[in-house]
Amino acid sequence: MNKKIFCIALIVISILYITNISVKSAYAETNGRTIEDGTYEIITALDENMCVDVAGGYMYDEANVQLYTYLGLSSQKFDIRYMGKGYYTITAIHSGKLLDVTSTDKNSVANIRQYTSNGSMQQKWVIKDAGNGYYNIISKWNGLYLDVREAKSSNETNIQVYQNNGNKAQKFKFKKIDDNQVYG
Repeated sequence: MNKKIFCIALIVISILYITNISVKSAYAETNGRTIEDGTYEIITALDENMCVDVAGGYMYDEANVQLYTYLGLSSQKFDIRYMGKGYYTITAIHSGKLLDVTSTDKNSVANIRQYTSNGSMQQKWVIKDAGNGYYNIISKWNGLYLDVREAKSSNETNIQVYQNNGNKAQKFKFKKIDDNQVYG
């Protein structure tokens, strides 16, 4: 490939990348606040008895986030806070750590963990109304959707981010918890 074609290709790829980031950012800003701040259980559309859970109730950075039968544990409850411009943080109640995309690479399959707040884009989320009381949770970092791996509704199924596919594995219900149930 000659240098001129290479340069043109590089410019086109750069424009597409920048445009994609602008579109994601513009969506978040126009989407705005979709749910109120508070403490929630995050239930999967795959099975309403299954929810997002920090594995083992671990308190440390990098503890895995998974799907698990709802047991009312504090490791299954999350503080949702609107940060402005369409973005939220999702904090595990039991540890005070945020849901975080593990990869600094913007690939289509990246694990979700809990991690100490650091202000990074890997810890910011768009919560988009998906209809019928369900929401998509979209990473600011890479525009990928919170996803239940292989759409399996069984204990210890991994939570990851993945390309939007409209699947139930990418839809979640936010069940608000009153203050008396937060540390149950």
